[in-house]
Amino acid sequence: MSNQTPPAAAPITGRRSPFPLEASQARIVAVYVRGMIQSLVRREPIQGILPPVLANTRLMGARLTLHRAGEVSRCVTRYASMGQLELDHSLGYLMSYLASRVTAATAEQPALSAEELPALGLKLTLMFDSFLIDGVGEDRMQQVDPLSHGLLVEHPAGEGIVLPDPGSDWPTDAPRYLAMACQQAKLPADAWRRDYRTRLMSFLTQDIELEPQQSELSWLSLNGLRMNALVTIAQRAARPGARLLVKKTGDSLLDQTHPSMLAVRVTTQAGLSSWAAGKDHSLAALAHVAGRGLHSQPADHRGHAINQLTVYMQAVELSPVHDERLQGQTFLVQGQERWQLITDAATAGEALVKAGLEWMQWFAGEVAVWKLTGRSQDVRVRTLSDDNPTLPRR
Repeated sequence: MSNQTPPAAAPITGRRSPFPLEASQARIVAVYVRGMIQSLVRREPIQGILPPVLANTRLMGARLTLHRAGEVSRCVTRYASMGQLELDHSLGYLMSYLASRVTAATAEQPALSAEELPALGLKLTLMFDSFLIDGVGEDRMQQVDPLSHGLLVEHPAGEGIVLPDPGSDWPTDAPRYLAMACQQAKLPADAWRRDYRTRLMSFLTQDIELEPQQSELSWLSLNGLRMNALVTIAQRAARPGARLLVKKTGDSLLDQTHPSMLAVRVTTQAGLSSWAAGKDHSLAALAHVAGRGLHSQPADHRGHAINQLTVYMQAVELSPVHDERLQGQTFLVQGQERWQLITDAATAGEALVKAGLEWMQWFAGEVAVWKLTGRSQDVRVRTLSDDNPTLPRR
């Protein structure tokens, strides 16, 4: 690598844009991008427009990331190089470009499908206020903040861009951050210091995020607060005179229907139990049905007080079914008309008897068995008295 003095050059600066956007403006942009993605995937007319004051705003670049259950699903970046800053992009152009690219098929993955959309979260990173890092050698370190500056590296042998993403393994000192940026451009880690042809530009960023329209159901997302909310739903349904249909909870994870097999089981301090299961049901609805199942069982007033609720999720459909595969598992046996949740059976024979099925149906392939995994929440005993302060009134 050469360490000659670089030729003189006029500093390059980006336009000073009205950034960062206000919270209301940021949400307008994110909702617009999500609407554009949905329109492209579903091949429908684009609904709504980006206000001109936002669409014409100039900035250096942007990155669009779609994520699912905390994992990056797709990511597209578009930015102006150092020689293009006088032609920096409008916000409207960048959003259209990113939406079209993130939905398109690539060599690594197929085009985005309509079925994926509800579970995808969206993150936009806008790049603005770019400026050339002048000087040579270690003088450049003084102009870089790893926690707030993005970096663009350009060299005749390659270029790369990094955006600030502080985390447990993120470099907090300028030398390591500059080395990481050079390696991103497929250059030696010390190219920023030893090679004058390595040009560096710093910029600021603003992140905008939208949560998925449909939350992913997992043990992580089904936290204690949500489990307690299901207990409250079931307990209300066990009251005399309870309504037939469950009200919306306002929690999308509990209110939305889930395509997988789910079951909710409740037990009481008197030893009674009730459950509800099925596909394409919400957890709130299943908890409500399970609670109504308690109400239909004779018991004194305190006998219907719930002390445990368990949510079961489908792990796998067993096919073919063998006795040893059922050993020690919780499973759901599904016949032509009846289902049975088995939490203590050790053999297929016990499951069939409890489900009211026969071996001939088993051999004829008329019985489906779903192995389930469960998560229980123990709760303090709740009575059904209207005077009980632990249950809010309807």
